[in-house]
Amino acid sequence: MASLEQSSENTILKKFVETRQKTLELVKTLEKDDFVIQTAYYMSPPKWHLGHVSWLFEIENHLIKEREA
Repeated sequence: MASLEQSSENTILKKFVETRQKTLELVKTLEKDDFVIQTAYYMSPPKWHLGHVSWLFEIENHLIKEREA
């Protein structure tokens, strides 16, 4: 069962890394000021999304390391 759990964790971590890379690719042409502007009421600024992806990545990374210890 541990092997299946580790495989699942690796898959989740891989997905977070892929998401982060795709997100950075999408925003690479934005100027610094573009990250803080809310361009429409139904969407948050890119800075918000980048922060949440990073935060979730750090949590998952921490949980994986904690289980390995």
